[in-house]
Amino acid sequence: MANLAYALSSSMLGPSLPAIINSLSLDAWGVSAITSAVAMGFFSVLPGGALADRRGKKKLMLAGLFIEMMGYSLAGVSQTFQPLLLSLVLFGIGAGFWEVAVSAFIPDTFADSPSGPMNILHSMWGIGGFLGPLLVGLVISSSRDWHPSFLVAAVLLVAAQMAILFLKEGGRQTSGIPRPLSAIGSVPKGAVVALALGWG
Repeated sequence: MANLAYALSSSMLGPSLPAIINSLSLDAWGVSAITSAVAMGFFSVLPGGALADRRGKKKLMLAGLFIEMMGYSLAGVSQTFQPLLLSLVLFGIGAGFWEVAVSAFIPDTFADSPSGPMNILHSMWGIGGFLGPLLVGLVISSSRDWHPSFLVAAVLLVAAQMAILFLKEGGRQTSGIPRPLSAIGSVPKGAVVALALGWG
């Protein structure tokens, strides 16, 4: 459910762009900055691996969703370019934390058979990616405004945080030493996701 909310919110920027461009009168540079902002924030995957090892994957998942929620809450009230840009960078930071933490959480928690939960996790990405643009279209068509769709996504991310609170983190341990290089394995996937987030 949490990954569904994350995927849904991640797929909302692209369909919102025409309305955002028209509302803020963005030029080509502004559009490029907007579409790259999430990807810039997504570099948080690099420290995310070490943070997940030191602080716990569940805590980093919650932190990631919280930062995403704050970012989209700011986007939902942004009336100028600069706050919107900041909001999308924040969302990217949260997305990076979420991606690296959940990718490690599943195999640690379901060590005996991680393939099933991983398949469910990734299927939620597809479903959310399908529903997100539909939600944006519905909200913008009914309200004639792009702001409410981001606020709806922020509410969904709050619900996702509530769902994560009920999860129990797996106890599989490799050692008591943090593994700062564990984020490296997330970089290729993270690069693909970052491009998808930025380009919609």
